[in-house]
Amino acid sequence: MPKSRYSDDQAYELFVQFKRSKLTLMAFCTREGLTYSTIYSLFRRNTDNFDARQRLGRRFVYIDNSNLLVEGRRLSAVKKRMVQNIHEAHQTNKIDTNYFLDYISLHRFFALGGRVERISSYGVLDQVHHQDMLDAGFNVYSGTKSFSGHEKGVDVALATDMVADGLSMLDPERDNLILVSGDADYVPAVQRLKGAGLHVQVVFWSHGSIRLINEASEFTPLDDWLMKVGYTRR
Repeated sequence: MPKSRYSDDQAYELFVQFKRSKLTLMAFCTREGLTYSTIYSLFRRNTDNFDARQRLGRRFVYIDNSNLLVEGRRLSAVKKRMVQNIHEAHQTNKIDTNYFLDYISLHRFFALGGRVERISSYGVLDQVHHQDMLDAGFNVYSGTKSFSGHEKGVDVALATDMVADGLSMLDPERDNLILVSGDADYVPAVQRLKGAGLHVQVVFWSHGSIRLINEASEFTPLDDWLMKVGYTRR
């Protein structure tokens, strides 16, 4: 929808509706049938009337990188018809090993219409991907693997930092805490943060843990963004 259809007053009224809706910008765009670029342009058009980035509050993002990548590869396997559905992908442990996350695009995704104050990733990374994340502006926590090949302490480190930051740094009336994971192990941390009055948004593939999705203040599926926050190598 062309932004010329809106006067400054109409753009401001749309912004007021967004704030009153208590939806994320992503969910509001879906409800109104507007693209992110259109609505962001509307909110930013007249900086004398309002500063959209400030009014949208700060965003604190915590990413379980391995969980996001592995389940993204599982979803990519479904999209490529390597398996019939996500259930079969889980049953057969089928993943698309050619799918990778694009960390610059991922950072931009979370900055849509808002200001990312902190974006942190947790997981076991090789040197190349570790540097890619640093270059994209991430805080990176690199865990270790056990003899069995499983990550050690990653979920504990993420949950600990998320709760500590949430209770000490976030303003419940203004800031947004975003957890990027589909792991039910984070349910207690989400409950603790919600109990402190914080709005906890979970962003993940739609096949994430139902317990975590139901516990979140809000859930945003990433499925439609699979090839926008990632890419496949041939």
